[in-house]
Amino acid sequence: MSSSVREIIRIGNTDLDGKKSTLHAIAKIKGIGVSTGVAICRYLGIDPNQKLGSLSDDQLKKLEWAVNNVASIVPR
Repeated sequence: MSSSVREIIRIGNTDLDGKKSTLHAIAKIKGIGVSTGVAICRYLGIDPNQKLGSLSDDQLKKLEWAVNNVASIVPR
């Protein structure tokens, strides 16, 4: 993990606050709510309470993929 926290992370064409928890940050993306955010974090094995800005580049790439392919992750 990076020792510094990035302030702004761009995922799903949305600028997200890197100081917020991963769960609450991704819930700001249109179409992703808290329940969907929990499902994405569980699927990826990411702690939903971890600050979004402290995630590794690999974790952020996986998160970007999950947001773009949410229909294949979250049951209907």
